Amino acid sequence: MARLHKLQRLLLRDNQLTGPLPAELGSMLALKDLYFDVNKFEGAIPLEWCNLIKSVNSKKLLDVNIVTPASNPSLCGPVPECLVKQGKLRTANVVGTFLQVDDSVDNPGRVQGVCDLTPAVCRAEEGCGIRSETVIASLQEFSFEFPECSDPDSGMRSYYWGIDMCDDETSCHDRDDAMAFTALTAFSYKTSDGLTMYRQQYKANGLALINGGWYKILLKGYNGAGPPLSTTISSRPFLVDSTPPLPSTIYDSQFCKEEDTARVDEVLEACWSDFVEAESSVVRYEYRVHKRRRDGESSEAVGEWKSVNKTAYTARTGRYAVSESGYRLEDGWVYFYEVRATNAAGLKSSSSSRGVLYSPTNQRLLLAIILSVIIPVVLLGCLGGWAYKRMEHYYQHVEQQERRRKHQMDSMKEIYDVLAFMPLPITGQVVPRLEVIGEEKEESEDGDETSDTASSLMDQRAEAVFTAENVTFVITDMESSTLLAETNPALFREILEIHDALVRQLVDEYSGYEVMSQGDSFELAFVEPSLAVCFCNALQTRLMKHEWDKRVLGLSGCEEMYDEHER
Repeated sequence: MARLHKLQRLLLRDNQLTGPLPAELGSMLALKDLYFDVNKFEGAIPLEWCNLIKSVNSKKLLDVNIVTPASNPSLCGPVPECLVKQGKLRTANVVGTFLQVDDSVDNPGRVQGVCDLTPAVCRAEEGCGIRSETVIASLQEFSFEFPECSDPDSGMRSYYWGIDMCDDETSCHDRDDAMAFTALTAFSYKTSDGLTMYRQQYKANGLALINGGWYKILLKGYNGAGPPLSTTISSRPFLVDSTPPLPSTIYDSQFCKEEDTARVDEVLEACWSDFVEAESSVVRYEYRVHKRRRDGESSEAVGEWKSVNKTAYTARTGRYAVSESGYRLEDGWVYFYEVRATNAAGLKSSSSSRGVLYSPTNQRLLLAIILSVIIPVVLLGCLGGWAYKRMEHYYQHVEQQERRRKHQMDSMKEIYDVLAFMPLPITGQVVPRLEVIGEEKEESEDGDETSDTASSLMDQRAEAVFTAENVTFVITDMESSTLLAETNPALFREILEIHDALVRQLVDEYSGYEVMSQGDSFELAFVEPSLAVCFCNALQTRLMKHEWDKRVLGLSGCEEMYDEHER
């Protein structure tokens, strides 16, 4: 086309032409009109086009007419000075390009840019990434900082940032679905090494992060190219934890048991299980000792906060145990521990033990008693110990046999009295047994067959117990039930329902008979001792193997038991 030396008018508009503007058009010396708008040309206007001005005096030699922003949006760089001075390029017709020319009057606010084909980069010596907390405590406020990005060709134009949701610590979406990209309002500062850092502090307006959710920050840095090119960097996923740890019970002993509330020595002990942290984790435990008067409510610390080291933790039991000595304890004062837990977000919670009463007077009194009374008694006892033990053993054996026979006779009398009355299945009223049997026979003609079968089975078991020669009685009672009920009544009712269901299920399996029940206590009868023994063993095994809720195991009075294999 450049060989068409006589061509005067060239219209290339609206052809979707791509690539750089051809410099060869500068050799078409007869050219008077040139239109190339509504295309996809890129790059700068060639300097060779200045040749057209030197050879022709047309008033409209060159007319760059860009109609819409979608036309030639990749034209960039400075316009040749020759075209600007001669007025051959109308500034009103550069709309939609990034050509660099003074058009502030015709196109106020138009973005200009140099021709730069490479995006900005983040300086490797500054960390190359966004720095933020791994766990944050607020649902609406957080901050982050990042090193300045750079572009040696076109410089940096602007920064935008957004928030991306993550499924967990390793899986994120990279689509700013928590908060769309918005202009950065960060302030910059210089490090001691002279590096520029930006710090963004954000307080959400309408945005609330979710407690327990994972997020990461996305940042886009745009250079000064036309059109601007961006570089995207991101932070590591961070967790939102806005709640402190849930405290556990603190005990005044190294074995997590409530012991005597008085001490005669000067050693103070404490034990506790892990505080519950559902979102992040507990990163630090601290403790200190307090004291209060025996009848007072206010307390004061007698020591500083101390960190709990790893040796205080026992992995087998999942418990921490600490002890302190060397304090000047005062007679009649109560000493207790305060334990504080800090989670990964920096939130803290604390719990205190009940405390122990320091009473060294008891120790001195005890020593006086030992010196004046117990030692002489022990010496005298040693002189006649052998004869006394033999006689005591004999009388204990006789008395035990007598009590056993009396208890068996009393138990037989009670079961005979109880078997004369049977509980109605529906109303629970107690009536003579013969009347119940009579009513069941009348209702069996029209009543439910399952109810008759159950009543018949109960009659058979009662008859078997009544006629058995070696009736065995079993009385069950739940240990520490009163303490459990006072600590958490609602949770104790759940425990009681599980306990009662297991007892009645095993009574049926081992052909036993429920004489009566009251609260958590059962009185049962079996026709053979072996069945009673099997029932007791099965019940204890079922209760121990039941997967109790962690809340149950945390109640006062509950503790884990281990066999000889530490299981």
